[in-house]
Amino acid sequence: YTHIHIHTYIHTYIHTYIHTYIHTYIHTYIHTYIHTYIYIHTYIHTYIHTYIHTYIHTYIHTYI
Repeated sequence: YTHIHIHTYIHTYIHTYIHTYIHTYIHTYIHTYIHTYIYIHTYIHTYIHTYIHTYIHTYIHTYI
């Protein structure tokens, strides 16, 4: 009984530890990924915006 109990306890402990580790890892990964994605998205958005603005400006100056 005691042996089984200790075994179950250790098993539960390891399971909880692994679960917490995986959860933390996934959370950190997702968080980093989202931040990187937002950064890249903002960068691309700004770049495209600047490009379009410059293009339109040049176009207007050329034709008007």
